[in-house]
Amino acid sequence: MQVGGTLDRYYSVIPKFMNGLAKESLKWECDFLFGDADLSGCGFLDIGGGVGLASFYAACAGATEVVCLEPEAEGSTHGVRDDFAKLREALGVDNVQLVDSTFQAFRAEPGTFGVVFLNASVNHLDEPACIEILKSEKARGTYIELFRQMAELTSDNGLVIISDVSRHNVFPTFGLTNPAMPTIEWHKHQSPHTWARLLRTAGYGDIRITWHTPRPFGGAGRVLFGNSAVAFITRSRFRILARKSPGSEHR
Repeated sequence: MQVGGTLDRYYSVIPKFMNGLAKESLKWECDFLFGDADLSGCGFLDIGGGVGLASFYAACAGATEVVCLEPEAEGSTHGVRDDFAKLREALGVDNVQLVDSTFQAFRAEPGTFGVVFLNASVNHLDEPACIEILKSEKARGTYIELFRQMAELTSDNGLVIISDVSRHNVFPTFGLTNPAMPTIEWHKHQSPHTWARLLRTAGYGDIRITWHTPRPFGGAGRVLFGNSAVAFITRSRFRILARKSPGSEHR
């Protein structure tokens, strides 16, 4: 088995599949998502991973066992399975598995994964519950249980990484469409602080919230503009990194 490729190859291949995405933009995105997470030698679970862009990144960064969960893969109505196969061949890795399953239906041995990753998918785990989290104890309980299930699959001191947009944004606040993100249904999302509270209840600790900044701002821009106030008037995009606390899956 060939385990992993190299990140140089990843940054060379992926832009060709992304309609000319600039290599530097791809690096900026990956650094935002994974820059402070060591993926080498661990299992990686990508929930709602689509064609596997994050999964293949993990493999090329040294992850040993990578599972991409994508419920739409079966039937391949959007070409998911075909695109996944093309990427796997182009990158030359075979330790990434595409699984047609929701997270709730997925089964694996406890402690299999060092990193559980959700990019723009946490609200889709249970969309009706996500919408009602701020109003309903039952909805909050649904997500706490989902996070506990993730903890059970995660190795000791393993990570969950969640990236999404916050429901708080200047444009919908005033009944307007955000021109940079015109299709977002903001009421179907939650703030990172809401997710952080639920993660803590589920037994996660060392929770860090990072706000996305555009690449033209550069490294200094991440320091100056990587905060909730600037995010509120731009894309409201965040990333959460949380570490599994010992015994959290048994709480």
